[in-house]
Amino acid sequence: MQISTLMINANTKQLWLLFILTIGMSIVLQIQGSDLKTPAAPNGIIGLELSFTQEKASAIAQEWKNDLKKVFHINMILDYLYILIYGAFFFFSCRYFASRRTIPSSRGNYIAIAVLLAMLFDCLENVLMIVSINDAPNNTITLLTACFAILKFSIIIIAIFYILYSLLTLSKNK
Repeated sequence: MQISTLMINANTKQLWLLFILTIGMSIVLQIQGSDLKTPAAPNGIIGLELSFTQEKASAIAQEWKNDLKKVFHINMILDYLYILIYGAFFFFSCRYFASRRTIPSSRGNYIAIAVLLAMLFDCLENVLMIVSINDAPNNTITLLTACFAILKFSIIIIAIFYILYSLLTLSKNK
């Protein structure tokens, strides 16, 4: 077996493990970041991701200074681990289903590549949020943060729909 094949494909046991790790990390991030739900950010970290304006980001940064700043930084560290986990799950899931399609599998492969971009967008979004919290946020940073977040969420939603569609159509063909 070639190394390139091992790096691109995953089996069902590995996908289940990545799925469980993805769900587990989602729960950990929700619990760990629950204190970040404040009046300026009722949805927690998502409020900062989608703040769009300097005013909103500044209000969030003001509420998160002191003790909540440490919670935010821990959340960012955990999120970088989460990016690797969810990215691997969605990438390998799309590749897995693309290899099992009877129709051309290019869609799944393209979505898998797009997931890699979503991971990059998430990393860039995190860097910009850290700048917003540690320094004074500005409209450019908050707008770019929101754009990266929207791109990331859009790609992940497309990957989820592709995986669900594949699960439904492949189970009907059995």
